[in-house]
Amino acid sequence: TLSDEFGVTERTLQRDFHQRLVHLDLEYRNGRYSLRRQSSPCAIPEMLSFIQNTGIARILPLRNGRLITCLTDNQEPSPCLIWLPAPDITATFPECFSQLILAI
Repeated sequence: TLSDEFGVTERTLQRDFHQRLVHLDLEYRNGRYSLRRQSSPCAIPEMLSFIQNTGIARILPLRNGRLITCLTDNQEPSPCLIWLPAPDITATFPECFSQLILAI
């Protein structure tokens, strides 16, 4: 398991994942995360933070709130899909993070 591989408890993993996902507009039910069915208008700053933190900011104009809303709106089909190439894990991320990515 992931907890055995990293030598931590399952609770530690849950806490760490929860902290990393806290800026997303997610619901947590029955031990599972999912996107909220209805996103709130106040979620825009959270989305911008997520876009910045995941590295896709270089391909999106972050100051365009209308575009961000259009891309993340659940009511309409998204006008585009964002698919980034697989990162060069050994050069980009610290070793422990690389192991976590490969484990998932």
